[in-house]
Amino acid sequence: MPLTTAAGGGGGGGGGGPTHMDNEDVRIISVLNACRNHGLTRMAPTTSTSILVGPPRFKPHSPPPPPPPPQSQVPFLPRPFFTPSPYGNYCLDLFIHVEPEEDSGTLASHERLNQMLHLAWFKNPLTTVKLICNLLDRRGYGGKDDRDSFYTAAFWLHRHHPKTLACNVASIASSFGSFDDLTEILYRLLHGQDVRRRNQSESIDGFRVRRKGSNSKVLSCRRLTPREVRVMKALERSKLQEEKARAVRRDKAMAMANTAIERYQNDPDYRFLHDRISDVFAECFKSDIQNLNKEKDANYDRDQDCLELSLAADYCPKIGSSMDCATLLCESIAKKVFPRELYPEYQGIEEEHYAYRVRDRMRKEVLVPLRKALDVADYHAGSNKWGYNPDFKREPCAIKKYLEDVKAGGESKIRVDALFPHEIMRYANHPDVGESADLQWKAMVEDMRMNKGMNVLNKCIVVCDVSPAMTGRPKDVSTALTLMMSELSEEPWKGKVITFSESPQLISIQGGDLKSKREFLRNMGWGYHTTFSKVFDLILEAAVNEKLKPEHMVKKVFVLTSYSFLERGFDDNSCWESEYEAIRSKFKKEGYGDVVPQLVFWNLNLEGLYKEVRSEGECQKQEGVSMLSFVNDNLIKSLLENDGNIGLEHVMEAVISGQGYQSLVVVD
Repeated sequence: MPLTTAAGGGGGGGGGGPTHMDNEDVRIISVLNACRNHGLTRMAPTTSTSILVGPPRFKPHSPPPPPPPPQSQVPFLPRPFFTPSPYGNYCLDLFIHVEPEEDSGTLASHERLNQMLHLAWFKNPLTTVKLICNLLDRRGYGGKDDRDSFYTAAFWLHRHHPKTLACNVASIASSFGSFDDLTEILYRLLHGQDVRRRNQSESIDGFRVRRKGSNSKVLSCRRLTPREVRVMKALERSKLQEEKARAVRRDKAMAMANTAIERYQNDPDYRFLHDRISDVFAECFKSDIQNLNKEKDANYDRDQDCLELSLAADYCPKIGSSMDCATLLCESIAKKVFPRELYPEYQGIEEEHYAYRVRDRMRKEVLVPLRKALDVADYHAGSNKWGYNPDFKREPCAIKKYLEDVKAGGESKIRVDALFPHEIMRYANHPDVGESADLQWKAMVEDMRMNKGMNVLNKCIVVCDVSPAMTGRPKDVSTALTLMMSELSEEPWKGKVITFSESPQLISIQGGDLKSKREFLRNMGWGYHTTFSKVFDLILEAAVNEKLKPEHMVKKVFVLTSYSFLERGFDDNSCWESEYEAIRSKFKKEGYGDVVPQLVFWNLNLEGLYKEVRSEGECQKQEGVSMLSFVNDNLIKSLLENDGNIGLEHVMEAVISGQGYQSLVVVD
């Protein structure tokens, strides 16, 4: 059915104000939510615009050339200098060795990334797609926010697996980037992978040329020519330069528009991608206008406390802008928002006239009202035409709500796997649900203790860093995992912890409930560094005093901190080797030579994540130690499910296992 737009549905009109409007909060919704009724991630037929004509002021000098003959795709062969993966997993290579760098836009970096993508795809296509999106991801924990590398990877994906890229555009805009990343992909596909660098270079060079020749004649003639004449000549020169620049810009825009038209007509893979991206914008516009009209209706029953809009209107190219001329995206979107078959006024008119009218109508009836509703600056200035508050509304906390249900229903409401340890620990000191958190904690630990397959977590001890550098989430995770492992461990390690300091101590955790134990851990002694040889001395001394059998020795020593293992010197192979050899000699002397505990140095801080992850891979071969950086719920889940055995592959899987990554698909 036809779209009833914010201006009332006529062919023209300029977006009149609503007849009934209360001030409403605006909640920004995701692309996938706005397009939930449209199969944008499936290989369903897209709504094709069939032909693009470009802005009305651009007329091609000659008809477009015939389509080029189809070319067979040459299979890719890795270059000889690419050796087998040192980790046995090419996806892990891609995850570790691609990070934001100053030269990420150079030809050499493009070729290197393309090689890694080919090898990773051979290993696991879906994981490769997730890692490509991780390059762009700037929203969640572990995203690299490396747009240049992402565009290079998207370029590669379009060349070798075009349908996979096209079917994931809604997820890309929704979960990892934004709408402007979609337009940028089209722009670079049309005008070259390095178009931004070329534009920047031309701008700088042009500025220098203009400055170079701007003074000589004026200085030589200044004393001979009257001021009025000099001013008139300067104005004439300025006018001529402006007209020349305008003509250059127009010719450039015309050439770019013709390129877009020819590519759309002759390249089916590009046309499919273009149509998918315009589908995303069009579906979001339809959903947004529908929601906006509901709020205008005086008879509408407002069962929601806010207006739900996407950000499509903010990121859609301005009609007639350079981006619009370069991609002709607005024309495609407008034809889908106002299709001929649903609007009698457009039937029978020429294609150029139809394109012009729907573009102008979309500007007046869709873009203008939606941008007004989303305009944060206008709202705070008191001039928002629609009376909306575009600030985000906070969702109620699901963790607190669950603990409130436990408080109301008692132990019968407890689900042992409902919360992670650090989520429970966060509410241990809460005045309303602290007791519920204590009940949840006890149920979780008891359930884990009943796990007959546990063979490592019950033989662990933690060096817990509670220094001022540990704040927020890292501190919650550190104290929660410390307490959990201490309560799961067997005697004599049960209830024990080692302080993170230059002179570490093996102490018993005091307290009768979760709140008191949490306070004890947070207030125990700390330092800015710790001496690992002394940590192992404490463990060995306790084992000897208890006359412990080798099979009951600690298997892993977790160091939970926010300090970098690069600062600790693990990147110096010889330093750790000599220290570990001395530790092993002491254990062997006391009869524990074959059961020296493994040290797991876990940096819970996200700063410099990928620099550390890359160093982890280089340091993993060091005997007796493993290193981890990064923490999220999925990595903690891997820790618990794998009985404390986690490595770099678990880190990679944890980074790319968020909800947004689950919507990604492989099609071709």
